[in-house]
Amino acid sequence: MRDIMILKAGSILYSFHEEEDSNIYSYHNRVLHCNFHPFESNSIIDCKYVSFIKLERDIYLLVMLDTIIGKTLISNLDNSSYDDLLKLCDQTKTYGWFSSVRSGVRGFIFSEITLLNDPSLFSIQSTSRYKHDLKKIDIYENQRMRIWGSNYPICSEITLHLHERFRSLIENYKAYNEKSYCKNSAPFQIVLKSAYLFYYE
Repeated sequence: MRDIMILKAGSILYSFHEEEDSNIYSYHNRVLHCNFHPFESNSIIDCKYVSFIKLERDIYLLVMLDTIIGKTLISNLDNSSYDDLLKLCDQTKTYGWFSSVRSGVRGFIFSEITLLNDPSLFSIQSTSRYKHDLKKIDIYENQRMRIWGSNYPICSEITLHLHERFRSLIENYKAYNEKSYCKNSAPFQIVLKSAYLFYYE
């Protein structure tokens, strides 16, 4: 079996662009890189425009993670080419993959959904300038919590089918968030609060 994430039809993801009229469906773009919230990419690449990407069907994604350390998702894509990954998607009848990416400039690691660039999988609802509406509030004397605002709702009700080895990693990831100086600082921490989790051996 493979580790799989399922996103429901109608879910909204976000994709960043340097220009408002970027051609997402270009033949040369074999995949589309998305996030659960545009703040992740914006904090790394500082693009100006964000597209609302609506999923037109239930999307099955390969989960390409090696491990989780603290709040950091560690990818296992280091030695994988796009050709290899696209071939694996074809073999497993999946529509892309979920993993993490490291910024070459600042070294940050953020989660990312990569979709096959197929117009039957998603539609572009709108594209506009990124509007930052995040804030942090004090909840205890030594703990704060990130509030994600209302401009870019984070999708919920995802399903994860993961190998049993992920059970303790996910539990530790949730526990780390509860004790962290800044709770809910990553979109995936929000996603997991309502996720359906299944484990296989």
